[in-house]
Amino acid sequence: MNTTEEPAGRIALAIGPAVALGAAGLLERVRDSFGVANVALVLSCVVVLAALAGRSAGLATAVTAALAYNFFHTRPYYSLRISSGRDIATVGLLVIIGVIVGEMGTWRRRALAASTRRLHGSRALEAVAAQLASGSQPDDIWLAIRAALIEALGLADCRFEPGATPSVQAIPRSGSLFGESMRLGRHGFELPAGGAAIAVAYAGRTLGHIILVPGGDAGSQRDIRQVAVALADEYAVALAVSEHAR
Repeated sequence: MNTTEEPAGRIALAIGPAVALGAAGLLERVRDSFGVANVALVLSCVVVLAALAGRSAGLATAVTAALAYNFFHTRPYYSLRISSGRDIATVGLLVIIGVIVGEMGTWRRRALAASTRRLHGSRALEAVAAQLASGSQPDDIWLAIRAALIEALGLADCRFEPGATPSVQAIPRSGSLFGESMRLGRHGFELPAGGAAIAVAYAGRTLGHIILVPGGDAGSQRDIRQVAVALADEYAVALAVSEHAR
């Protein structure tokens, strides 16, 4: 699975460890009056903030915070050795917090992204249906469908090929993907490297196929691919109506 961070995550990856190290160093001056428990609390807050921005940022900040806490605030001071079991637990918890919060943040961002793609897909279906109802030409409807598919599926390109036989593997109406080498991307399973096809059929007759050319490693979930199938059905209606009107 791709672990590329979002822009906020990359910024946190650069800043988080530095903030954790700086906070631990500054608090060393008031270690006795401030208390090591409060130091650990401050560092854990830094870790949580970094982890919310990205998994890698959370892990890097957590490790830095744990090492800095160990170096500045555990006996023997200014050493990476630890003489107290309680300090070992504190160092370990700082790392665990970064891992757990980072995973939770990653899950939340993926869920939000999936929800946004579903919303855009639903709106695209409504917009194309409105074009059909208004009698728009197939070329105009295709432009709207192509743009929606590229955005929803993270495609590099999308084209329509007339003919009953697709040039690449076809996606069934269920939206499922088949293949021995399926790879999991950032947002779901990736399309085959050579592309995939969605049938454009009307009244039992295949008018052609929409060819999906994958871009990057975004991947997609099945419900998004089902939206793509529905858009292909709308395009089939547009082509059939235009053909009948000639």
